[in-house]
Parts: sequence; structure tokens; C-alpha cells
Amino acid sequence: MDPYTDETKQWLDKRFNKIDEDGIYIAHQPIYGYLNGHCGPGDYVTCYNRVYETMLALSHLRGFTSVLDVGAAEGFTANAAVHLFNTKVECCDLSKSACMRAEEIFSLHATQADIHHLPYKDGAFDVVICNETLEHLTDWKRGAQELIRVANKAIIISVPHESEQLIERNRISGEKHAHINRFDTDSFDDIASSSGLDIALVKPFQHKSTTRISWTILGTQKVHCSQSKYPPFAYSSYNFLLNIARNTLGKFLPVSLMRRDSGLVGKSIDDYGAIIFILTKNNNCFTTVPTCDISPQSIVDFSVPLYRLECCSNDHGLR
Repeated sequence: MDPYTDETKQWLDKRFNKIDEDGIYIAHQPIYGYLNGHCGPGDYVTCYNRVYETMLALSHLRGFTSVLDVGAAEGFTANAAVHLFNTKVECCDLSKSACMRAEEIFSLHATQADIHHLPYKDGAFDVVICNETLEHLTDWKRGAQELIRVANKAIIISVPHESEQLIERNRISGEKHAHINRFDTDSFDDIASSSGLDIALVKPFQHKSTTRISWTILGTQKVHCSQSKYPPFAYSSYNFLLNIARNTLGKFLPVSLMRRDSGLVGKSIDDYGAIIFILTKNNNCFTTVPTCDISPQSIVDFSVPLYRLECCSNDHGLR
């Protein structure tokens, strides 16, 4: 394991032991339900959309009985696959703590592993999923080759689509678990060609307007009037309207945005924030007609009870 990956592993182990003042585990993804908190800072719609697009991709594959989720975090995506497809799903993650959370919260079998050297036999799983992971790697092409090696039928990969300027700033900063690789819709062409794979699907998603709307209402925290040129009533009015919008729209907002997102994405390279790929070893496993109906509502409705992480000491639990 190279030094950067080892340092990232240590950072992630602390991240997946993060608890609040009551000892409740602070999840990476919104596992406790829509707007129920106790998850990392971010946008609910973006998180849900990634899971939704992955489940849609899975619905275009047939004849699979086993799935590996690489970079699975605490297991939100893997658990969705278990329930929506009634299939065997295993997880692996660079962080041992993430694997423990996947086992404790979702009863998933999880293995700590570096994606550059996966501890599985060739073709061990029918389908391999890898969401929002390759952008963090010191050698993303080596990681992609490992995904291909352990897959028997297909590989589903989602990655962010970001500017080269942002990626370069991240590389210079040396920040752990930052996005240090940039991807476009043609990023896997050479790998697929050299590995004898078919690229069955390339789908941009996460339209910028979707992200802006969801961040404005859901990703925005209440603001305070300290050290500002605006009068206090402006902030109190803003916070009041923000609460009204969230409570009134409810789950309608994420479900509606997720349904409309794909239709908004055009051909411009600047109007989407993520891409999902399906690479197949045997194109017979891919079907243009989904094998089942996957709805945004099924993703947004999912939740688990708050999980109290009793095992964490103050040395490991980041508050």
C-alpha cells in the first residue's frame, strides 16, 4: 500500500467511527432517512441519485446471482441491491471501520481491502459495483483493472465529472480522500478496448440545475446574522422560508428531481456532475429493457433506526 493510500485509510477509519454527542454514528450516506440527519454534510438528492442510478444500471443486467460493492462505505448501496434484487451482495472498503459498520448496521459480509489489490479470485462475482471511488485513487486504472478482473459478467462504475482546475487544486493540497482524478464519458474507452470489454452504457447524470435546486433547499444550513451587512430580519425570514420549503415539499422534491434528472442532461460537457458506466464481459447479460422497475421513491423511503456506536472511544469518535 502506497503512503497516500495508507494515510487515506487511517483518515477513513476515523471517519467511519464518527459519532455525535449522544454516541449516534454519523453516517457517510443518509441511511437514517430523508432529512433525518446524523449523516455527513452533503446533499440528500445527490446521494440518493447515485444509489438510484446504480440500481437502474443493475436493472439492465440479467442472470446475476452475486454482487461485490467496492468502496461500499457503510453499505447503503449494497443493502439497496440486496432488497431490490434479492441477490447475494458482499462489500469491501479500504476502511476496516467502514466494513464493521456495514456488518453491524446491514448484516452485510464486508472485507477490508485496497482496491489496487483486491483479495478475490478472477471472476468471483457476477457483477462488481464501484461508486464514487476511482476519483480518490493514486492509480485509478490499476483499480479499474482489478474491478474487471474479479467480475464475471459486468462492472458498474460511477464517477464524478469535475473541472481539471478543481482536480489540480486537490492534487496540490494533498488532502486525504480528495478527488484527484478527472473523468469524462470516454475515460474507459481504452481500458475496455484493451480488456476486450463492451461498453454497454455511458450515462451522464446529476444535472447542474438538479444540484443547484437540491443544494439551495436541502444542502443549505441556517444562516446567522453575525458580522454581516444585512439586517437580522433578513436572516430570520430566510431561515423561516427555508424551513417552510423543506417541510412543504417533503419527499416530493428528491423524488421529482431524480425522475427528471436524466432528461435534463444534454450533450454539453458542462451540464452534468457524474457519469455511470456499464462494462460487460458478455454483452448477452445486458438488456435495454430493465428487468424490473426501480423507482426513486424506493430509494428515498429507505431508512434504518439510529445506530449507537458504543465501541468508540474519544480517540476514535470524531465529534
